[in-house]
Amino acid sequence: ELSYEVSSLKRRATDGMSEADVKLKEMDRLLKAVMQEKENSSREIADLQEKLTLQTKELQDALTQRKLAMSEYSEVSDKLTELRNQKQKLSRQVRDKEEELETAMQKIDTLRQDLRRAEKLRRELEGRSEEAEAEASKERKLRERSEEYTRNIEGELEKMQQRPQGRSPSLNSIEASQEVTRLKSDLERVCVDQEERAQQQALRHSHEMSAIRDQLAEAESTKSALQNEVTVLTKKVEQLRSELEKRSEEQEDSVMDVKRRHDREKAMLLDDNKKLLGDVERLTESLNRMQNERRSLEEEYEDLRSKKESIAQWEAQITEIIQWVSDEKDARGYLQALATRMTEELETLKVSGVVGGGSSVLAPPEKNWRNRRSQKLDKMELLNLQSSLNSEIQAKQVISEELSKVRADLVAAQKDVREFKQRYENISRENMRKEKQVRDLQSRLEAVLERPASQMSFLEQFLKETSLRRGGSLESEEGDVEDEGAPSVPSLTSSRSFISQEQLGSPHMESRPLPPLPQTATNVPPGVMPTMAHHQHSSVAMGMSGGSSSSGGGPSPHMMKQKAHQFLVRSFSNPIKCSHCTSLMVGLTRQGVVCEVCGFACHTTCKEKVPQICPVPPDQTKRPLGIDPTRGIGTAYEGFVKVPKPGGVKKGWSRQFVVVCDFKLFLYDISPERNALPSVWVSTVLDMRDDQFEVSTVRDSDVIHANKKDI
Repeated sequence: ELSYEVSSLKRRATDGMSEADVKLKEMDRLLKAVMQEKENSSREIADLQEKLTLQTKELQDALTQRKLAMSEYSEVSDKLTELRNQKQKLSRQVRDKEEELETAMQKIDTLRQDLRRAEKLRRELEGRSEEAEAEASKERKLRERSEEYTRNIEGELEKMQQRPQGRSPSLNSIEASQEVTRLKSDLERVCVDQEERAQQQALRHSHEMSAIRDQLAEAESTKSALQNEVTVLTKKVEQLRSELEKRSEEQEDSVMDVKRRHDREKAMLLDDNKKLLGDVERLTESLNRMQNERRSLEEEYEDLRSKKESIAQWEAQITEIIQWVSDEKDARGYLQALATRMTEELETLKVSGVVGGGSSVLAPPEKNWRNRRSQKLDKMELLNLQSSLNSEIQAKQVISEELSKVRADLVAAQKDVREFKQRYENISRENMRKEKQVRDLQSRLEAVLERPASQMSFLEQFLKETSLRRGGSLESEEGDVEDEGAPSVPSLTSSRSFISQEQLGSPHMESRPLPPLPQTATNVPPGVMPTMAHHQHSSVAMGMSGGSSSSGGGPSPHMMKQKAHQFLVRSFSNPIKCSHCTSLMVGLTRQGVVCEVCGFACHTTCKEKVPQICPVPPDQTKRPLGIDPTRGIGTAYEGFVKVPKPGGVKKGWSRQFVVVCDFKLFLYDISPERNALPSVWVSTVLDMRDDQFEVSTVRDSDVIHANKKDI
């Protein structure tokens, strides 16, 4: 039974050890899986950081484009404010002229009313004079009637005197004489009354006629003055109308020009808007991708947290297993010691066994055997305790080492989790910031669509005029021009010129800024190559001579600091433009002169026109002084283009360097390397003033290798 128990305990101990080994192997496998997941998460974090850097670069590009758009918008808004101010001034002038016209029309109306009143008064006076004449004629008729009546009465009296009467002659004569005297007195009274009335009527008529004549004279004078004023005012009104018509025509022309520019700028802005919308879509896609990655990282973080909890559970289980293993080891050691002791006792019993039958004979040996057995048991217990103590100490050391390793791994995993959590928070903040920037860009894009058109460059205007005047087309041998930069319209005050895609009428263009001109002694132009013996043909000193002095008895300190240019003839290895007139310095050798002190490069003919101060003040080099849009003097654009190969368009395209200067196109050959510089050898020169020079759009068959969106 003891051997069976020992074997069962051994089996249990071996099973416990095997289970412990299996669990330890499983824990190692889980730890390796956690480390592999940690490496995968670190790689994913590195990929996310790379994507974040790419997105930051794209965001910086979008911000630069936004800054350019805002600068163009500010320029256009300034020009629009100027146009609005001019429009307000013209409207104020028009209102003033209209007010003057209204006052003149009011004066004309008042004068017309005065003229009507004078005409009415004249008609009234004429009516009065006619009435007076009618009354005078009536009085004349009455007088004639009275005279006729008196004559009739006198005739009747004479007849009565001649006719015989039955009365006495004395009585008849007395009555007739009385009647005659009465009639004569009545007649005389009537005559006197009529004469007085006639005199009064004549006097009143004469007074009224004189007053009417005076009023007529005044009316005639006022009428002539009013007619003169009316003629003057009509002339002024006609002049004002003509001026207003001219100004309105000019304003309409300017408004149409502004509308055309606005439409063109709107089209350009729509293209830019499409590009920016594409960028925004890409950013949104990347943002969605980042959000998906963020969700996946959150899931991984939750998995890691659950794994962390499982690791803690595993640690507790490992401690329990180790404790159980240690207990099993102690029990196994105790059982082994007990088995050995039992075997020893059995052997001693076999050796010292005595066959007997009496209890008295067996009593002393049994007592001795018991004593020896108790001593042996005590020794075996001590040995078992020592062995169990040693095994427990060893097991505790092993467990402490394993626990230290597990704790170190746990601390490292916790540190990685904290770093991962911090990176996750940074990525989430960066995503939120990018979302905000995307929203700002969208709002800015919507605001930029409403801005007015900017001013067109003189090259665009020239090409437009030539295309409208000749109605021709640009030959296909010019090829398509590839533009890798942002198309923009240059202002005449800028020291660097650009040209847009629409200004040359070709599908592609690779636009780059003009190389900056050297302004200091350290900035020697890149293409300057000294000739043999430096060709010291001219060394011009433009300052004051040493013997001259000012009126104050000596030169001022400011004049002493100013130095003169020291020009030397130079040969350039690549095309260089003049710093004064901005025209191209053409030639293979000795194209121009360069100042040894400040590096100012110019033509030999422009040397005398350069400011005498060395170095040239910055305010005099900010803008190209020589660009003249009417005569075409100055460099308007330079950049890289692609032209067909000599075998035709089907053979492919060759890269060349083009310079638009002095109404000419200078084409320079260039090597196929990306950063190669053009040589000074001009391969082709096209004069835009030639009658055969034409500009037109291209077809698909003309540029078979070009993109569809660029045609």
